[in-house]
Amino acid sequence: MNDIGALVLIRQVATVITLPQKPIRVLGIDLGTTNSTVAELRWTPEEGLQQEAHCLEVAQQTYEGLYTHVLVPSVVAIHDGKVIVGEGAKRLRARAPELGLRQNRDLFYACKNDIGIQKTYHRAPEGFQSAAEIGGKVLEVLAHAARASDPIPVQRVVVTVPASFQGTQRVDTVKAAGLANLQLTGGALLDEPIAAFLDYVQTHGETLLQPLRQRKNLLVFDFGVPGVISRKFSVREIATKSLLVARNDYIWKNNAFCYMLLHTPREM
Repeated sequence: MNDIGALVLIRQVATVITLPQKPIRVLGIDLGTTNSTVAELRWTPEEGLQQEAHCLEVAQQTYEGLYTHVLVPSVVAIHDGKVIVGEGAKRLRARAPELGLRQNRDLFYACKNDIGIQKTYHRAPEGFQSAAEIGGKVLEVLAHAARASDPIPVQRVVVTVPASFQGTQRVDTVKAAGLANLQLTGGALLDEPIAAFLDYVQTHGETLLQPLRQRKNLLVFDFGVPGVISRKFSVREIATKSLLVARNDYIWKNNAFCYMLLHTPREM
């Protein structure tokens, strides 16, 4: 199978897929309620896709030393004049009473639950007074790790969001990305069930390519905490091109999984 694979079946009508003429990297980020992570795809004209999408290990400062893992706890702490993000902040949270740390003052966690509702953390210092600003701190750590891991420039960033996210929540997610110096272009906020479907299509393209040339109804479940999203897709062929139609069947609040989609800009 070529580098585009079964994704040709779900491209928009009249879209021409062209391959880039220089090496590119694409990042996929899951800004989660509990943990966050960043994945990458790399492509070169000589080798094509060099590997499947994979999560990057992120170095995180703790008072016990450097901790490296693909998961970054979505926790931010301000302690001893330092801003600590990830595992170090998570460990400080366990000692919050001892250290005098207070939630939404100098310790921030589960802030994704507050995104888009205009809640302010009035006891926190400037730059830490909203869920978007806290999200920006987490995204900044992920973005720094991704840029430091490879000299190939990042051409595009995709952030997954719960399908239940409303307009204000999506706006705040874009704001958080901007605070981390991540520029999200059109289509860069990807509903998690759709991301899961696209990842599955690309991963299992050899077996799906022929069946999906006929109209099929597909159901994707996103098992999260504390609920589940069920999303129904109708894939139908239109001449030599295809259209993907998605519809939510059931929606509850959920946590996220991390999936990536390689997007190839035509102008490259």
